[in-house]
Amino acid sequence: GLVDTIKVYLKDGAQGDADGSVNGEIRDPGVVSEAPSVDVYRFIKNGVHFFTSDQNERDSIIKSSYANGVTFANLSANPNAFDPITGQFKYEGTSGKAFDKGTTGSALYRFYNSSNGDHLLTADVNEYNALLKNGNGYAFEGISHNVSTIAQLGMDKANYRFFNVITGEHM
Repeated sequence: GLVDTIKVYLKDGAQGDADGSVNGEIRDPGVVSEAPSVDVYRFIKNGVHFFTSDQNERDSIIKSSYANGVTFANLSANPNAFDPITGQFKYEGTSGKAFDKGTTGSALYRFYNSSNGDHLLTADVNEYNALLKNGNGYAFEGISHNVSTIAQLGMDKANYRFFNVITGEHM
């Protein structure tokens, strides 16, 4: 399942030739590499999902949501082995992989609505700018992680966003 050979075909003046000119020279064809990835952790509280790639945030949520010193190591072995404290987040496992902040891909912006506990995630720069200007109750929390708009090795499953018109919550 691992790639051991990659063939790159470049044509003078075509895609991959930075100068775009048919001149007998291919400039800056680039480099092939694997960008560092991070796990995205999924929690649920009162029917509202929360996603984070930040291990410190993950551990803080687990610490405040489970009794008796339950840790990520306990939950990663079996997320259903421990019950969270009533009304707190339940760890559901990892939802997949993403790029670490500041590496490659597009930023996934995270907003929070304190009136309903909803987190809204968007990679759309226009939506991000509109929410910054008039957040309709959403406050910007920062970049959650980076996402790719094309399939990547180990990150080839699409993510979709849903909106509950009754509760006003996003997933």
